Amino acid sequence: MAVTPATRILVGFPMLLVLPILTVMGLVLLTPLLVLSLFLRPRERRGSARTIQRAENDEGVTFNRFGDVSKIFGCHTRNVQYRWDLFQETLDMMPQSTKRDALDFGAGSLRDSWELAQAGFAVVSTDIDSRQLTRSYEKYDWSGVSHRPELFVGALTDLPPGKVFDLVTAFDVLEHLSELEPVVNQLRLRLAAGGRMFVSVPNARTLRERVGWLMHKARGRLGLGGARPGVPHVNFMSPEGWSNYFETHGFRVERHEMVIGSLVNDWHFVHSFPLGVSGLARRFPNLERIFCPQSLMRRLDLLDQHFKRTTRGLWAWNLFVLARTAPTASAQSGH
Repeated sequence: MAVTPATRILVGFPMLLVLPILTVMGLVLLTPLLVLSLFLRPRERRGSARTIQRAENDEGVTFNRFGDVSKIFGCHTRNVQYRWDLFQETLDMMPQSTKRDALDFGAGSLRDSWELAQAGFAVVSTDIDSRQLTRSYEKYDWSGVSHRPELFVGALTDLPPGKVFDLVTAFDVLEHLSELEPVVNQLRLRLAAGGRMFVSVPNARTLRERVGWLMHKARGRLGLGGARPGVPHVNFMSPEGWSNYFETHGFRVERHEMVIGSLVNDWHFVHSFPLGVSGLARRFPNLERIFCPQSLMRRLDLLDQHFKRTTRGLWAWNLFVLARTAPTASAQSGH
């Protein structure tokens, strides 16, 4: 059953009509908190990080992060500039002698591969889309790096036997894998003793992920599967669920942080979801900016920071620093 552009518009149009009403109601309910935000100071760093010039022609690149910062440092999303330190601090603590080989799993537009190459790593960049890797590679200046990344399309089992990495990154990728367990087991085997794995995965408790779970179930009942390989989320776990999953599959959670606050995430989703379903978000990007202006999102971000101790379990994204241990008996047996 193909989903045509006309069908998308028909599905999203009813929600699009009620967006202004939802916006006014939401602002009324949030007014006391927004007034409070005028007196709050940031509790989390919102500084700058190295960016690169956005490529003018990005055709053929599905996951375009050229103009963003590397996930090692943060990201620009929901009209907020997020920054975090746990990945950089972990890299700084790694002995220089071990800063050699890195595996960028699900490399996408190579934004993190470029940053790792700048830091002196010899990077193997993997993705299921060879065209995206090739097109992305052409958009960076690799002249200043000691090791240009090796582009690899295929299963992790196809890498040279015994090849291990001091650093493995899996940013925004594990939630897309229909075969999660064998991939996680392979990532563990590819991580050198004493190495570290950096992971970012969503929180299933958020409104965005709850709707995603319902859509995933609906696609399964209708036999639709995913629209494109790797695009829909198919794995949904809470922060505790992800921690337990990694620990039973041979990892030790060294650090865990929640980022992207619940107010920012939910407000953005309520307004962006109907635009995305109807296909209007791509055609009219200013619509999203109207409902989620930067000034409002910054206020919501301040409130998120202030209430984080209470609302942390509803924040949108998990950041993990993992070390290799031994998997449990249940994980080894595949149960």
